[in-house]
Amino acid sequence: MASSKNHELKILKDYIGRLPYKNESVSVEAVSNGEKAWEQIEFLYQRRQNIDLIVSAEDMDNVTGTELTKMIRSDKRYHDIPVILFASEVTKELAAKAREYGVRACIVQPFGFQNFYDSLTRIVDEDIAQKEEDRKNNLIHLFEETTYELDEKLKKVYSKSMEQIRTILRLAPWSGFGQVSIAKIHCGRNKFELALPILKNVIMDNFKMKEAHDLLMLCYKRLGKAFEDTSELDLRVKGNPNSASLNQLLGESLLRDGDFLRAAKYFKKAIELHKKHDSPRLKAKSHVGLGESQMTQADEENKPELRDEAVDNFKAGRQIDPQLMSAYFNLVTVYRKMGNEDMARQTYQEMLNIAPETAEDWMTMFETYLAEGDINKAKYSIHKALELAPDDQTITITAGKKYMRQEMYDDALEMFEKTKNINPSDLRIYNYLGICLRRLSKHGEALAAYTKALEINPSDPSIYFNMGRALESLDRKPEAIKHYKEALRLDPELDMASEFIEKLSDDAQKEPPS
Repeated sequence: MASSKNHELKILKDYIGRLPYKNESVSVEAVSNGEKAWEQIEFLYQRRQNIDLIVSAEDMDNVTGTELTKMIRSDKRYHDIPVILFASEVTKELAAKAREYGVRACIVQPFGFQNFYDSLTRIVDEDIAQKEEDRKNNLIHLFEETTYELDEKLKKVYSKSMEQIRTILRLAPWSGFGQVSIAKIHCGRNKFELALPILKNVIMDNFKMKEAHDLLMLCYKRLGKAFEDTSELDLRVKGNPNSASLNQLLGESLLRDGDFLRAAKYFKKAIELHKKHDSPRLKAKSHVGLGESQMTQADEENKPELRDEAVDNFKAGRQIDPQLMSAYFNLVTVYRKMGNEDMARQTYQEMLNIAPETAEDWMTMFETYLAEGDINKAKYSIHKALELAPDDQTITITAGKKYMRQEMYDDALEMFEKTKNINPSDLRIYNYLGICLRRLSKHGEALAAYTKALEINPSDPSIYFNMGRALESLDRKPEAIKHYKEALRLDPELDMASEFIEKLSDDAQKEPPS
């Protein structure tokens, strides 16, 4: 810090002491003019001590702040050190000179702590953005030019970038942009588990940081702990059409979406692509998925003959992996649809004789007991599933949706709250929470859930539509109409929004004047 005025140095020292460096030690050197600042820079360099920041007054004897900056920029030993300049007035001439000499931020006196904090953060974010651009260009060059040792070269690019960004972050380790940049590098190296806690901390500090939300969702999806969007899986399969596991995942996603015909196509493809060394569980799930597609088609298109094919696939899945609970559950279901109660009872008993070992199998037991109306055993099963996979949102979301279908909204709410605590970035959760809260006549809380969702994605039409429903229930009709209109603007094919706008407008006309 350089200033000829003691009270300015005292204020700066106080500000630096208030910066959230947490466990990191900060050494502060204070000098009274530009000449002494330069001497101190030279002295520290000779002692091999790093200087991360120079904060200087412009108005000093002998050497001004801008002149000091020019000296720093002219010396290759120091030219990367950022300089913040403060002055009682920043004229056009001073601002132009500061830019020319390489001052990173100009602050007008008197300035508060937040102004200083923001200037520091902005410098760090700008430097990190440049390093991200460098990394991006290096990666593009690698993929275009490299035909050998690609993995090793990628590792070097990411390692170098990580080192550079961590060095920059020493100046402002609280920078959310910087922390997200570190998380991006972990994701680029497929180390998604390392990115998770970083991103959660960023979101905790700044919930509106969309990039952190997007990246957190990506991490959970790549780890198999959150449902991937069908469109994303479709692209991944196109990029790697011979992956049995990707074809399997796309089939499962399509089946959840109700597209049973396309789902069957990808399950068949997965079965064709399976290799000898693939796990029995994966192979068995492909057959069960195909059977579910066929069973759904039989129901939807009134083709009971397809149930026989479904039975064959469920049996094939059971034979490949005798522990796969979903094979038994679906066999029980299809036998009952076929009116074969004896085989349904026999298969059900066989399933109960198997001790579930995985969270997936406990989830099947949950669905089985819930369908049978044995709520206590269903709740025990979901508890066991979450013991084995406490941060797997596919479990909590599935359980919540199953509870919703049974109109068990309190239990569904509990599952969706668990999901939100695990992963606050899943937009769907706030919609599910809002729906449950509306069903429980907690319309104000529902509105709060939808409002939170808008902080993640302010352009989702379904959120505006559901907010309209909550506002309508609170008898805030003008606001409801406004939200329905916004939903319709974002999605012109959302016919229900048009219907509600028309209904509320008609109701308003019928109301007698107050």
